[in-house]
Amino acid sequence: MDEGVVAGTNNQAMRFGQFPIWAEREVERVHHLLRNASQLYPTLEPFAQRNPTFNQMIINKYSPGEGINNHVDLQAFADGILSISLGSSCVMVFQQLQGTNREEVILHRGDVLFMCGSARYEWEHGIPARTSDMWGGSIQPRGMRISLTFRKMKDEVHILHEEAPASCMPGVNQVP
Repeated sequence: MDEGVVAGTNNQAMRFGQFPIWAEREVERVHHLLRNASQLYPTLEPFAQRNPTFNQMIINKYSPGEGINNHVDLQAFADGILSISLGSSCVMVFQQLQGTNREEVILHRGDVLFMCGSARYEWEHGIPARTSDMWGGSIQPRGMRISLTFRKMKDEVHILHEEAPASCMPGVNQVP
């Protein structure tokens, strides 16, 4: 397997550093989108100027009935997390950490989700494990879904990661 690839589980792969060409193309498209959107939304400007925009990628495969528990991405990652949804649609749930507010968003094939600021740090997000979602008054059956998540490790964490041997990272196995 490629250098920089770390295996997670049977349905997950991670990559640190340089991405495969196909993923670099997606990052470039998103970078272009951020540059254009930052003209309307100035809070996106720092992300449009960041280099590299992202240096860590996770690919997750979800079969019908699978999901991911509510979570806030680790503090080891900088602000600005991007997810591209491929395959089947699903509903993602956002739950405010301090309060009772809850929001649901449907992610269709090809949708791009960008979380920063309070959405990144003050809300958990997850996808309930179920075979269908209720949206707009109708049942939406789930098929196979792939998510590509791009993040940027904080510089000080990235340096520690490069220096740490694989044996220092419990639960993560380096693929030769």
